[in-house]
Amino acid sequence: MCDAAIELIASGGIRALTHRAVDARAGFPAGTASSSFRSRDALLSGVFTRVADRYLADMIAWTETTELSSEHRSTLALAQMVMLYAEGSGSVLNKARVELTFYAVRHRELDEMVKEIGWQFYTRAKAIIAADPAAATDPALLESQTLVTLTFLDGVFNGFARNFRLFADAAELNRHIQGILRGVGRP
Repeated sequence: MCDAAIELIASGGIRALTHRAVDARAGFPAGTASSSFRSRDALLSGVFTRVADRYLADMIAWTETTELSSEHRSTLALAQMVMLYAEGSGSVLNKARVELTFYAVRHRELDEMVKEIGWQFYTRAKAIIAADPAAATDPALLESQTLVTLTFLDGVFNGFARNFRLFADAAELNRHIQGILRGVGRP
């Protein structure tokens, strides 16, 4: 049900999300979505939870199971994970995430969810970055590298949501991530 809602949001924005539209997209009898999610806010919360779960599952899978031979193993795995969202079902998920994130700015309960999920993503990404040979050993500098890298990647995700593919592949994206790690905090 939430995956049908993700597709609706990705194709038509937040305004396209209604209980009836979810039922129709999912092929459920009328009233199914409203019996599971009593209000639109409850539906949005469920959808955001599903989006966040899928992003975190992707991040865990890519960082724990990807076998790479590159010297920049950690950030290349991160770049490969990001590139999943450039097209296909990853693009649909990313477009929905962007819509939900901007919607949440004016809706306190959802905004709290965005912050919590963002913190989980930040923590995992920081561990990936810290394992890279180009990462700083100084904790304050590592924080700066992580913040700048994730701010950059947020722009990449937003570009993907607008069908603007900024990089040809993960290797190209990783070169930019490496540039950030080498440049942040260095004279």
